[in-house]
Amino acid sequence: MPQLTIHREGTFFREYVFSVTDCLALGRARSNDIVLPDPACRVSRQHAALVRAVRDTECYFIRDLGSLRSTRVSGQPIHQHLLRDGDVVEIAGYELVYSSCEHAIADLSPLRVVSKASAPDGLEQSTLMFTNQEQLKEITLTGDQTEVIESVLQATQHGASGLELLCQMLPGILKAANAQRGFVGLLRGGHAEGFDVLGRTGMSAGDQIEITEAKFMQRLAAGRVVLEQRTVLAPIFRRDAVVGFLGAECSPSAGAFGPEEGPFLVTVCRLIMTRGLNPSPQRIRQDDRRITLEWPPHMVGRSARMQKLRQAIRGAAAGDHNVLLLGESGTGKELAARAIHEGGPHRKGPFLGKNCAAIPETLAEAEIFGDAPHSGIAGADPKGSPGWFEQADGGTLFLDEIQGLSLALQDKFLRILEEREVWRLRARSATSVQVRVVAATDCELEQASVRGAFRKPFLFRFGQHVHLPPIRDRKGDVPLLAFYFLDRCTRNAGSATKTLSHRALQRLLAYDWPGNVRELESCVSSAVSEAVDRDVIFTWDFPEAVRGAAASSSAPAAAAAGITPSAAPPAGPRTMADVEKAKILEALEVTRGNISRAAQLLGYRSRQTLLNKLDRYGIPRSYGDLDAS
Repeated sequence: MPQLTIHREGTFFREYVFSVTDCLALGRARSNDIVLPDPACRVSRQHAALVRAVRDTECYFIRDLGSLRSTRVSGQPIHQHLLRDGDVVEIAGYELVYSSCEHAIADLSPLRVVSKASAPDGLEQSTLMFTNQEQLKEITLTGDQTEVIESVLQATQHGASGLELLCQMLPGILKAANAQRGFVGLLRGGHAEGFDVLGRTGMSAGDQIEITEAKFMQRLAAGRVVLEQRTVLAPIFRRDAVVGFLGAECSPSAGAFGPEEGPFLVTVCRLIMTRGLNPSPQRIRQDDRRITLEWPPHMVGRSARMQKLRQAIRGAAAGDHNVLLLGESGTGKELAARAIHEGGPHRKGPFLGKNCAAIPETLAEAEIFGDAPHSGIAGADPKGSPGWFEQADGGTLFLDEIQGLSLALQDKFLRILEEREVWRLRARSATSVQVRVVAATDCELEQASVRGAFRKPFLFRFGQHVHLPPIRDRKGDVPLLAFYFLDRCTRNAGSATKTLSHRALQRLLAYDWPGNVRELESCVSSAVSEAVDRDVIFTWDFPEAVRGAAASSSAPAAAAAGITPSAAPPAGPRTMADVEKAKILEALEVTRGNISRAAQLLGYRSRQTLLNKLDRYGIPRSYGDLDAS
């Protein structure tokens, strides 16, 4: 199972191991799946999401959710990034090391401490680590070692992450170091608390390398090579901190490691990690043009209401009874119906979705129940045609807007639900069907039955009722939904848009969404069209109703600089100066105080134009730079 090893301010914080799941939310709010406490509020309430890539059930990408201080991977700010083993996600003072599989030192430790045996003088002594790449010139390299160094320099040009590349090149590195087998270990917390295994060469899960130095973890954490007769442990640095080590053992026929093997391994690791942390500008430009990663088609949301809904859907899917979905228009009833179908006993059968209110009453009976061969009905196929129930036989029939059925059709439906038999029009015999019916409505059927517009016995034929909450009752899911639709729309349209401004996200949170999820999707889609080639969606890209929503709090950058207005627009008409000032503030917040980038987003011809406007409106030139504020 995948896992995240989380460090806070360089100290081990916790490990998070998770099974295959569609989405995990990260942030300082307690409602997140992975909570990152931060009294200084540098971590956003919902900072980022860990999303399963749709094309691979065990592959994940990190998605920034419009955080003020950004999400970084290996030092680079990202909007989306496909995670690979060893990637380090940086969120404020936290570092999250991703691994595609769980590692347990207690079960799979490749090292075993044994009693110290006699060895040639000096070989069991630890040596000071070579920390400067310039010292590479002072190391005498063999032909194999020179070849490894050259291959490292070539491979890192492609921008692979450091630990991933190290695991890939481990066989060649070990061969050049005269080693028979080895592994890459990731320290827990950068201290002597244990380690996880990221990659092995020449070793199975049960194999071990012997070491006589019982305090080898402390020595490695201090940045020193542990060198014994047949074992060498070389620390792996990321920047100036030890994050892991490379362990190697030579074959009995090779005799013992020489004093030069440790510096060679350290140098190779230093080269790989340093270059892995600093991708070339060409690599960064390629990442910027990369295709937007696709979210899995699931019900997005991590709020308590959504967790309760998922539990109800799992319960409904487990049985074989008919289900009634209740909820306002646009709450995702068809998506819930598909989830019930895919989790139930009829999942291998077809899923047929139909809207009962969209079919003319004159055609409804033949469309729903089908017609027999040679029925004599005008325009009918002489061979006959199956109705909805036969088409969905062995699977699930989803009936949206069930209240659109006439009373006569409700009576016929009631008989089919009771007897599991369908009578085609003008047929002489019934056809048996095994169909699960999932119906949906946005009406109060109990009240409709009192008015005589709906048959109450028909309502009782649905063994379970599932209520879908509106967005206004789960506002905490709005950021995830907004970025889910943003990524989907930009992928389909080939747009360059990557994120939402903080103020734009506040507008989405403030709006009540009477049209629910469907309206939110339409709003984001239209905003992507408005942004065209711009990589940021601003508040002015939204429709007027959303743009005028009063946000609950002002932007932190505005609060730090003592600037009004807040993120909420004032009531009544505004002057052009007020509109322009608000746009400048929002652009500076998005770019985190980068005046040149803000001028480009606003369409100004030069940086000086924006500087002049900052002075005119009394906006500090450091506005948007939260660290400066």
